[in-house]
Amino acid sequence: MRGLTRSTHERLLRRHAGAVRLVCALALGDAHAAGEAADDALRMAVSAIPPSTRPGDRLPRLLALAVFACDGRGAAPGRDDPWAPVRDLPPAERTALLLHEGAGLSVRRTARGVGMPWREASDLIFAARRTLARPGDDWEPLECTAHRRRLSDAGCPDAAPQGSREHLAGCDGCRGMVDAAAARRAAAAAAAVDVAVAPIPPAGTGAQAPGAPRRPVRGRALRRPVIVGAAVAVLLALAVGGAVALVGGGPGQPEQVAQVASADPVAAGLALTPSSRRPALDPGAERRAAVDRADARTAANARAKAKAKAKAR
Repeated sequence: MRGLTRSTHERLLRRHAGAVRLVCALALGDAHAAGEAADDALRMAVSAIPPSTRPGDRLPRLLALAVFACDGRGAAPGRDDPWAPVRDLPPAERTALLLHEGAGLSVRRTARGVGMPWREASDLIFAARRTLARPGDDWEPLECTAHRRRLSDAGCPDAAPQGSREHLAGCDGCRGMVDAAAARRAAAAAAAVDVAVAPIPPAGTGAQAPGAPRRPVRGRALRRPVIVGAAVAVLLALAVGGAVALVGGGPGQPEQVAQVASADPVAAGLALTPSSRRPALDPGAERRAAVDRADARTAANARAKAKAKAKAR
C-alpha cells in the first residue's frame, strides 16, 4: 500500500477534529482549554501517528493522544458534571472510559487506542465504572461484583440483561452504576452538539463515525463494471456453447462447452472442430478401436449362432 503524503495525512487527521474537541471537552470541562488541547493533539498526531496506520486505527489513536494532551492541564470543577469524577481516575482507566463512553467507540476500537488487547481494555472500563459506583472505596458484596461485571460487559444499558434485572431492581449501588453511565452518555451527547459532532455509533451499526472521512464512492462504483463483466462472460460462454452444439455435435454425444471455456487454446480449437476432422491425439487409438469393434462383432455373431442352434433343437 502506498504511503500517504504529509499533507494528505494531516488532512485526514483534521477531519477528526470534532471528535478530538469532544474528548478534550469531557476530559477538561472547559471549552477554551479543550480547544487548546485539541490543537496540540492534532499537531502532535502528525508525527506521532504514522501515515501507514490503518484507517480503522487512526481515530482511536488520535483520541487517546487527545486525552494525553489534556493531562497536566487544569480541569474545571463541575459540581453537576457527571464527567467530573472521571477526571480523578488513573490515566489508563480515564482514557479507556473517555474513548468508550465519551466518544462512543466500541471496546475493540478503544483497545486499539490504548494499545492493549480488547479484554484488558474491557477490564479497564469495568474498573473505572466500578470505582465510580462506590466512591470512598466502600466494601462491595461479591454478588454485586458479578452483576456489575455483567452490566459493564453489556455496556451498562438502560434495559439490563435478563440475569441481572431482579438484582438491579433491589440494589442501589448497581443501579447507581448504570444510572451514572447513562448520565455520562447524555452529557457526552450534549457536549457533542456544542462542538458540532455527533456521537460515534457503536460498531456494526453501519452508521458513519463523527469526523471520519466519508466513505469513498469508488468502492460502490466498482460494482457495476464487475457485474457487467460477469454478465458479458456468461453471455459469451452461452454463445460459444451454442456454436459448439451447431458445429461439432453430429448424431453422437454433444460436445462439452467446458472445453471451449478452457484456458488451453489448443483444447478450445479442438472443441470448435467437428469430430470427424479432429486429428487423433493417439496414433494407435483408431487401430485399437477397430480391433475392439471387430471382436465385438465376432462375439455377437457367435452368440446369435448359439441361440439359433438352441432353438432348432
